[in-house]
Amino acid sequence: MSRSTKDLLHIVDTLSKSKVGFRSFSEDFETESGMGRFALTMMGAVGELERDTIVDNVKMGMKQRAREGRWNGGIVLGYKSVKINDDLKSKETRLEVVPEEAMIVESIYDFYRSGKGLKSIANEINHQGHKTKRGKAFSTSAIKEIITNPVYAGKIRFNRFENWSERRRKGKTNEPILVDGQHEAIIPLKIWEEVQVLQQMKSFKPKRMFDGKFLLTGLMKCPECGASMSGYKTTNKLKDGTKKILRYYSCSAFRSKGSSVCSSNGIRADYAEKVVFNELKRLISDDRFLRSVVDNLNKKRVHNIEPLEQELDMTRMSIISLRQKQTKYFEMLEQNVLGTDVIKDRINDLGEQIEAQIARADELEQMLMNTSSGELEYEYVKDKLSQVDEFLSDADHEKIKTLLHLMIDSIEVTKDKSIKTIVIKWNEHIQSFIEASSPENGEGAFSIGQNVAVKPFVLKLKVA
Repeated sequence: MSRSTKDLLHIVDTLSKSKVGFRSFSEDFETESGMGRFALTMMGAVGELERDTIVDNVKMGMKQRAREGRWNGGIVLGYKSVKINDDLKSKETRLEVVPEEAMIVESIYDFYRSGKGLKSIANEINHQGHKTKRGKAFSTSAIKEIITNPVYAGKIRFNRFENWSERRRKGKTNEPILVDGQHEAIIPLKIWEEVQVLQQMKSFKPKRMFDGKFLLTGLMKCPECGASMSGYKTTNKLKDGTKKILRYYSCSAFRSKGSSVCSSNGIRADYAEKVVFNELKRLISDDRFLRSVVDNLNKKRVHNIEPLEQELDMTRMSIISLRQKQTKYFEMLEQNVLGTDVIKDRINDLGEQIEAQIARADELEQMLMNTSSGELEYEYVKDKLSQVDEFLSDADHEKIKTLLHLMIDSIEVTKDKSIKTIVIKWNEHIQSFIEASSPENGEGAFSIGQNVAVKPFVLKLKVA
């Protein structure tokens, strides 16, 4: 059913809660008894071990392909993947230049060398009607990826990030593979290197003289395209010659992709923040709202224990599985099945994974201790929230911004540049803030709290 022990146990648990049993025609076990569930867990762990072994072998093969300068697949503007031969069973591919797309890439490099910035280039390319490989408008991040990608200089870069689906950019490796590729370059190597030097020089900019405090960045939504709105400042010169700095929130899609995608839809930051602060203060003084929040938090507190216990069990099983794989590689090292360096790297990698899982198990045990504590009392929550007004007035910028992002899901802005609704969310993160703000934790104490995945209590607040 699944090669992931975690997913398998989650499916069986979901069925069990609906009073549905799980049986197998090919294996002799059932899930109604303790031994049956134990057998299921063991078989799931074996399946996951087999899957991980296959994944490891595939990764080693892809790294070897990259070292030989061969393309490992994926889409990139300016090229297309074509099969090397007509054999239906063969999956060997190579990169072939797409002339019309290559012209776009060359234009981007020419624009950058002429001194244009990322946003200016994106705006120019979008106004020309060009689209990315996925048919979307070019953004500043897409332009940056193109001007820093060595594939256009005839190189193959691989293993820049590991476990992308889980860690994203945090999984950046220290030793990516970069070799000469077997494909044709679109940009001459000398020009590509000049652009890299120019890009690095531009990345070291002095600090801005204006320290704008944009507390609602990412929360406000553009009334035209729905993208998040970000802050910017402008300077107005008054009649007496003095200058006044004004703060606004505007559409981030417009700021990164240009006017071909959306409009500025700017709204005064002072007005927006004042409205949001006043509505929050009014809301937390409402007894009916607070009572419903406390009831929901206490219910979720009980429901949180079971998934934490399940994840802890699966984490412990994962530790056992990783140690078994590590033992297998030790045996391969003794038998000299593969290259010694490759096996040693894999053993070290498994050791790091085991340490990470042990740390996660310790974290889950601590979370269970915190979650199992007594329920919140209404008077306690009311007393703590009565201090939020003072907190919003006196706390530093980063703490206020964190609190707002914990409490607010989104802010709807109208086309006439006013705030229509504020969607409030309330979950264990806010609860942790309330508990951390108690006097015994020190003046001004603040904590985001444990990362407990629960569905938040949501309220859509209409602004008068």
